[in-house]
Amino acid sequence: MTAPTRVWPESLLVSGASGSIGAALVEEALSAGTRVVATTSSETGRARLDTLGAITGGDLTVVDVDLSRPQELDPLLADLRSRPDPPHAFVALSSGASGGPLEEKSYEELAGLLHTKVWSAGLIASALGERLALSGWGRIVLVTGITGREPIDGYAVGAAANAAMRTLTKSLSRRWAEAGVTVNAVCPGPVESDRLRALAPVLDQAGEKEVSLGRTHPLGRLVTAAEVVAVVRFLLGPSSSGVNGAEVVVDGGFGRAV
Repeated sequence: MTAPTRVWPESLLVSGASGSIGAALVEEALSAGTRVVATTSSETGRARLDTLGAITGGDLTVVDVDLSRPQELDPLLADLRSRPDPPHAFVALSSGASGGPLEEKSYEELAGLLHTKVWSAGLIASALGERLALSGWGRIVLVTGITGREPIDGYAVGAAANAAMRTLTKSLSRRWAEAGVTVNAVCPGPVESDRLRALAPVLDQAGEKEVSLGRTHPLGRLVTAAEVVAVVRFLLGPSSSGVNGAEVVVDGGFGRAV
């Protein structure tokens, strides 16, 4: 397969696609004519994605899978390994309810949260990466989070998962690079999203309530999902061929880590 010239790949797999960033990504990709396979684990998520498919008239396949349960992922992995036309790119957006003190989580919850965010992304990327390498081109983008760089109180599980995604990106980035497959991470800061609103109680307890309102942000507002998608779009396109193993922070200057 020769490197494409279009901005969006011809086909795209998005895991955890029904959140604010995922929905914005799916809508833009469908509007550009990309065939999209999107996973979700809830009826609300499926309804949201189905609506996007209807609005755009795009080629959308929604797969219901709970990524916290390894056995539910197996059919998707088998399909990626065997289908004659695997997606040309993959974006991992999955996350779980990772707020709250670590000691309040059961072992099952901790294992499920890590599988939802980290291991599912790694397994999907590995299964698809091998196929993409054979074709000679591909793009993989793992979405992390600012707490993987700058943890906050009461969010140890989410911070650990985000940090693991950063390491996973580096680990996978050299695996298929010579074959034209790049692996990068995008690290959003506080984003105007359903997820940030859900995390408001955790931020409040940590003394970070103003973060969720955007009042302490250098931009004077929160970053939008569309602004995150713009960076993801670049990393999925042909112009990003020299970017590999990188983590692009999209936080509008919110973070202080160097």
